[in-house]
Amino acid sequence: MLNNVRLINDLEANALGISTLKPEQLFCLNPGQPRADGNRALIAAGTGLGMALLVRASDGYHVAASEGGHADFAPRNEEEVALWRSLAARFGRVSVERVVYAMSVGWMACSTCVLRPGCQLGAWRSSRHCCSRPSSAS
Repeated sequence: MLNNVRLINDLEANALGISTLKPEQLFCLNPGQPRADGNRALIAAGTGLGMALLVRASDGYHVAASEGGHADFAPRNEEEVALWRSLAARFGRVSVERVVYAMSVGWMACSTCVLRPGCQLGAWRSSRHCCSRPSSAS
């Protein structure tokens, strides 16, 4: 019998499980010496793009789950600007989630192909899959 039940965000649950991972299962975002007492981050692509921050405190880690994937995509170079333009023309607003969203992978491949001369996806590019609008994500 359960006396208490606490519902939590899926990213919070994943973040709480990070401490069970082995070092070889982790990926360092910035080079340097990892600190055992440092903060941690979780970025998880699924039906959207979830993000969580694990802030180190004296009693362990405190999880702050977020909807960080809804942040606007900020292109950093000409290729990313071209991708942004292609997605913006199709969807309007382009969020980080839109760029990595599972339902948009086909559209991104198509957009990238359209932007690169000599791309071999020509027939696929004009297919219904490429031209159809994926389900909504922002």
